[in-house]
Amino acid sequence: MATSLPEFASFDAENRENIEIRWQRWFMRFENLLIALDIKDKKRKRALLLYYIGESTLNIFETLPETGTEDDYDEACQALNEHFKPRKNTSFEIFKFRKTNQLVDETLDQYHVRLVQKAKYCEFSNLDTEIKAQIELGTNSKQLRRYAFRKPKLTLAELLDYGRTLETVEEDASGIEQNMNETPMKDIHAVRRNPAATTPKKICFFCGLNWPHVNVCPAKGKTCNHCHKQNHFARCCKSKISAGQRESKFPQKSNERRSQVKQIDEQGTNSSSDEYVYTIKKQTPDTNKVVLTSITTSPTGGTVNEVNSDCRKRNFYTHIKINDITIRVNIDSGASVNIIDNTSFEKLTRQNNIHLMKSKIKLFAFATNTPLDIKGYFEASVESGTKITTAQFYVINTDAGCLISGNTAIDLGLLKLNKIAFVTSRPETHQPKKNAPTNSKSRPKRLRTLFSKYDQLFQGIGKVPDYKVHLHIDKTVQPTIQKARRIPFTMRTKLSEELRRLESLDIIESVTGPTSWVSPIVCFPKPNNPDQIRLCVDMRIPNKAISRERHPSPTTEDLIEKLNGAAYFSKLDLSSGYHQLELDEASPDITTFATHEGLKIYKRLNFGTNSAAEIFQNVIQTTFQDIDGCINISDDILVFAKTQHEHDMTLESVLQRANEKNLRFNGDKCEFDKPSITFYGHVFSKQGISPCPKKIEAIKSLKPSANVSELRSYLGMITYCGRFIQDLATLTAPLRKLTKKDIKYEWKESQQRAFHTLQERLNEKTTLSYFDPSKDTKLIVDASPTGLAAILIQNTPSQNDETVVAYGSRALTEVEQRYSQTEREALAIVFGCEHFRLFLYGIHFTIYTDHKPLVSIFQNPNSHCPARLERWRLRLQS
Repeated sequence: MATSLPEFASFDAENRENIEIRWQRWFMRFENLLIALDIKDKKRKRALLLYYIGESTLNIFETLPETGTEDDYDEACQALNEHFKPRKNTSFEIFKFRKTNQLVDETLDQYHVRLVQKAKYCEFSNLDTEIKAQIELGTNSKQLRRYAFRKPKLTLAELLDYGRTLETVEEDASGIEQNMNETPMKDIHAVRRNPAATTPKKICFFCGLNWPHVNVCPAKGKTCNHCHKQNHFARCCKSKISAGQRESKFPQKSNERRSQVKQIDEQGTNSSSDEYVYTIKKQTPDTNKVVLTSITTSPTGGTVNEVNSDCRKRNFYTHIKINDITIRVNIDSGASVNIIDNTSFEKLTRQNNIHLMKSKIKLFAFATNTPLDIKGYFEASVESGTKITTAQFYVINTDAGCLISGNTAIDLGLLKLNKIAFVTSRPETHQPKKNAPTNSKSRPKRLRTLFSKYDQLFQGIGKVPDYKVHLHIDKTVQPTIQKARRIPFTMRTKLSEELRRLESLDIIESVTGPTSWVSPIVCFPKPNNPDQIRLCVDMRIPNKAISRERHPSPTTEDLIEKLNGAAYFSKLDLSSGYHQLELDEASPDITTFATHEGLKIYKRLNFGTNSAAEIFQNVIQTTFQDIDGCINISDDILVFAKTQHEHDMTLESVLQRANEKNLRFNGDKCEFDKPSITFYGHVFSKQGISPCPKKIEAIKSLKPSANVSELRSYLGMITYCGRFIQDLATLTAPLRKLTKKDIKYEWKESQQRAFHTLQERLNEKTTLSYFDPSKDTKLIVDASPTGLAAILIQNTPSQNDETVVAYGSRALTEVEQRYSQTEREALAIVFGCEHFRLFLYGIHFTIYTDHKPLVSIFQNPNSHCPARLERWRLRLQS
């Protein structure tokens, strides 16, 4: 007999606000429901859990690893609890707790509950003491605060009892007084002035004639005789007229065309005296008409915009938390400062002790010489639903509302610049302006002509002509059709958009016939842009049938030799590099992948193919190999030179070759004319090579390892910096000891000392010089009971300017550790010569050792040394 299930609200996983607390409450209520229904079977409990959590949470559950079998209720609960468990920063949680003040209409008990919730992740040793102190500081009741200060030994329970008494007395007394003094209160309504009814006749600031025009403005398309810019006459030129004249020239103006909006913006931003920004406000029921108003600032000031609504009645506002107080703000992508009005600032000061700092910025209202009344500015913590940042807010003596700038909106994840567009009801009559690369401001002025000539190289994705990649497929491997992986519903829309984008770029296409191979896909949000996804095809099984092409790639040693003497650097990054190589007719079949929209295949070289890296490296290297001062590693192309003129000539040659090969670059990631540049995980400059600061900071932030796996990861990261750390093998010996089998993992003083020494060595910021074959070369070697070390040093002949080229070290095996000291020192010489063979082969160099007996052993051909030393001596001669 079927039994109907009781109603129980599902969990809302799409709302990320306080999700960990809401999950704990929901799960506690669900456990109580199971107890009430007397359900003890784990299989039924798991089934009810997956039924009641709701569709959005179920989609998350299906993507979690290790969720157990159908009758494993505990494993399912553990997976969900692990996913929703709080990931908090204790220091920041304490900061938020200290900023929590009692709200205006909040009772003391409600305030106490809110403090308890915020203190949950603060890890206070004495919770009651901290909450009592915060109530004393953040309460709205002066009586309660003074009472607590008079009695410092008061407990939290006693303070709450006294506060409740004060609230009860205040409520009763207010009720009596309200009945005695009740007077009718008139409704207060907001008054908005209609600009069309009060605004006198205006003058057009483009042509100088009466506005509005019957037809198009006479100045449209005309060139100014003074500044030679378009769309205005010389009598209205902003660079010609004085500030006093400008007041009468700039009225509020109705604008019906997108082209006019762009022209106004260009004139405002290009002015050398003032900055102009505009506000879009609803004016008439006509959905195609908007009214533009402007706010101008002094040259040293910021700009302020407001966007109230667009033609479709959408309000560009949101609610954010400023110092944990919810404030309604407008969002403006063009504003450069944040403003707060009187009402909102008073709301903030009631809950927070805000100290205003004096502002040097002057803001001017339109058509006046009187600056706006700025009370000052303050810095505060700002929080949206997903992100937190700090920002400056300027307090304006007005009640017009609050506004946040474009930069703050982007930091809070509220604004995406690529989503902004103007919509008009009339067709465009002019050609759209080409989009310049986003980092064009960082380009040197002397290279602007060069970049304008090759501007098309920084747009879209190219395709190398007259070249098609052939994937060598082993016919003996049986083709495999893998089962498609289900895509979460929340990601299907984004996946469809990505598929449309790739199809429009001629990178993929739909499968129309039978196919021998089908691979699943994996989708996940991009780290820097969560609104977009990264599409990855799981090529592990097809890769077993693809034979790799073993083309070599440059190493760090190759870079050190080539960059000797370079002082000017530029870096070009190919946009979606693999996708710029087309596959031949026989290769796409193995790239077939399954989506919720059907089967797709790649027409270009795709990421995930095992031979893609070697093929792409070889094609790009072949393209630029005859250009001196240019080297590439995968999709990164490095341009370098000793002089600025050589650098510019090489860069022009690279851009010209890229244009011939129809290659395209990602302007956001390109860097030009830099004294130092990060490339291949290292920083290259005129002085030499140094480790990447970001990688060093990442290693320095690590804590001592808790197990063998973490220790091996730490040693691997330290090895990356091995060429910059002297005696690395000896320093890491106590740590490597713990990674051996049958050794109990115990972090003792020796390991802590080694860890601390390594962290200090990372702080030294070592810069190694480039190798120069024309200089005198020295090789210094040494041996310890646990490791070998070598240092390659160079100096100019007859000068005392020694510089280190590289450090080298390795650990001794257990057998080698039993060698005599003479044999270990001799082995260090062999290691040093072989380790730096690329630098030492074919040149004269001097070996330095602190073991005197080796001098006579190696320099005397008639000496009868042990067989092991004799073999090493012959090994060096070969």
